[in-house]
Amino acid sequence: MKRQRGFSLIELLVVITIILIIASIAIPSYLKAKASASETSTIGTIKAVVTANSMYANQFNFFAATLGALGGTPGATSTCAAFQSLDNNLTLALAAGTFKGWTFTYTPTGTAITPNTGPCNGVPGNPGFVISAVPLNPAAGGRSFCTDESNQVHYDPALSAPVTETACETLPTL
Repeated sequence: MKRQRGFSLIELLVVITIILIIASIAIPSYLKAKASASETSTIGTIKAVVTANSMYANQFNFFAATLGALGGTPGATSTCAAFQSLDNNLTLALAAGTFKGWTFTYTPTGTAITPNTGPCNGVPGNPGFVISAVPLNPAAGGRSFCTDESNQVHYDPALSAPVTETACETLPTL
């Protein structure tokens, strides 16, 4: 009868060391890729807000005073208060302030415009806006992002959340 040979302690330590070396290389790469994907998704979200708000401005000659004005119940008539240019579930999530691990801030800029006639009678709007996104956890992304009606995305490695067009536009662009 042959005796089965087991692993020696040295062989076992070599295998464990190799596994740890592979993990130490793979895990940081995975985390970096995950953060990059999160940042890319967030940039897409703020660009979607700009596109929806541009459609709103083309229709009503000013930008929405709130994110909620860009959403609305699907199938309902589009109005100044519920324009339906942005998915309503996304609108509600963004208006609540956080979405997919990021804090979003929408700030109308300029002197408010409140028409007293026409389709937006009594519904305020603004000549500009800023939307910013800051990760709740820096591991989700190492930069914050902002843009305004220009749709030029700016980033800040210090994770600020600019609420004015000037503050956003002074940051580096992507």
